[in-house]
Amino acid sequence: MDSADRIHRKPVVSGPKLWAAFLVVALCATCVLAQPPRTAACCYPDGTCADGVSETDCAANDGTYQGDGSLCIFSDCQQRGACCLAGGGCSGLTPENCSLVQGTFQGLGTECETAGCAPPPIWACCVADSCTEETFRTCQTLGGNFFDKTPCSRADCGPPPVGACCFEGGGCEGPITEVICAASGGNFQGGGTDCKTVSCPNIKQGACCDDGVCAVETSQDCVAVGGAYYGDDTVCLPKICDNPPIGGCCILGDCTSATEASCIENGGTYLGVGSSCDQGCEPTGACCGDGESTCDDNVTEAACNAVAGGYQGDGTLCATAKCTGACCNGDGTCIETDLETCGLPSFMGFGSSCDSVSCKGACCDVEGGCLDTTLDSCFTGTGFFQGLGTGCAVSGCPELGACCLFSGVCLEVEPAVCVEGTFLSATPCASAQCSATGACCLADNTCAEVSEGFCGLVMEGTYHGDGTTCPHPECQQITGVCCTADGGCTETTATECATSESSKYLGDGTVCEVGICQFMILIFSDGFESGNTSAWSSTVG
Repeated sequence: MDSADRIHRKPVVSGPKLWAAFLVVALCATCVLAQPPRTAACCYPDGTCADGVSETDCAANDGTYQGDGSLCIFSDCQQRGACCLAGGGCSGLTPENCSLVQGTFQGLGTECETAGCAPPPIWACCVADSCTEETFRTCQTLGGNFFDKTPCSRADCGPPPVGACCFEGGGCEGPITEVICAASGGNFQGGGTDCKTVSCPNIKQGACCDDGVCAVETSQDCVAVGGAYYGDDTVCLPKICDNPPIGGCCILGDCTSATEASCIENGGTYLGVGSSCDQGCEPTGACCGDGESTCDDNVTEAACNAVAGGYQGDGTLCATAKCTGACCNGDGTCIETDLETCGLPSFMGFGSSCDSVSCKGACCDVEGGCLDTTLDSCFTGTGFFQGLGTGCAVSGCPELGACCLFSGVCLEVEPAVCVEGTFLSATPCASAQCSATGACCLADNTCAEVSEGFCGLVMEGTYHGDGTTCPHPECQQITGVCCTADGGCTETTATECATSESSKYLGDGTVCEVGICQFMILIFSDGFESGNTSAWSSTVG
């Protein structure tokens, strides 16, 4: 049944007729009108839609009733299909919309994945100054500039334009790209602009002398050309370039006015062009480094601490500073030397002396005992040394115990260290009764003393019983002489030698003595030369 045969296909009311309908309803709000039949939008199989159709009439025409009072404009009953676009590519559209874009409709319900449309064209896509050939949509996703019908070989991506970048807090930088300017919080002034020609708000400028010529510029521009900047708001007075700019210079905590060059030459800290000594100087002193001869003057305490140095106090000088200290040896003896020679943690601090430090410390055992002793003595007794200068009465001992691992290995550690084992507080490994261990022979003939489960499941070895120890005879690689057909001699296992049919193993424990394999060749040359090794294997051995 075509659309001409359908009944009650009412047109959509719009324009003046629609307003008239509203007016009638408003005027007759108090009238008693006959109840009209219920109608709605009706979707037909060809994807078209009609308003004001009763449910009965809609069904009679194979339509789908959209519900009382519904309108086509709000109904999603237009069927779609794959539309092959004229320029390549595919989109899911209605037949009408496909025709509007001059595409070729592939049928209702068809999908772009199987429609067989020509792929979308790929042309030059410039992202920054690089070019790749992409589809239009991909290029948009990359944030690039798409050149239709242009390959990369003819596309002029070029570098992005650069220009001046103004900052709200004052100042101008450039030339830089717009992307870098925006990322820095600046306001890009346009490609080709320059900080010398743009008018940025709050830009500080001053006199800049370059080769005896003075010009008012920003400090950035002045430094960029190797000039000497005389400070913000300074002007090009006569003969200003004859005198280098000066500023505050801090030397050993005292401030004086000087040029930057003379300040640095005298070991000072330059405060900047045009700065004054009114702001004062942070106290400085000698800072000892790693080596005995490594010392720097005029360093603040914060700067010295930042490099793990030894600050000798405000106003101190390296000439009189003591950059050595007490160094405790493992046996409890003490020498005075520098940090580099001693090393940490044996170095007791810059300026310390052997008379003022203790080269002993608290030594804790697993069962809670503590003894003040030397580092070497503590380790010899399998104790836990708490550090030089510590004491049992002051430092105390942490909780210790046995840590039984799945491998059967036992470690005496703190609870926090035993993360993959079972911790037994205040229990030494000797009495912890962890899993029994034994010799575990591995594929490479090495041996490890581990638990039976760890040997088989983790190490994939062969366990030889609880209490067995390494080295184990079953793990050892027994070798002997292996003669090759050309008279060569190697010492290897019987299994390895047997991998070559033309080789002969002379027995376990035999060694490659001079000429042994050549002698065998003289006796059994027929076997080697003919490839018949039966004589060789049956006679020798």
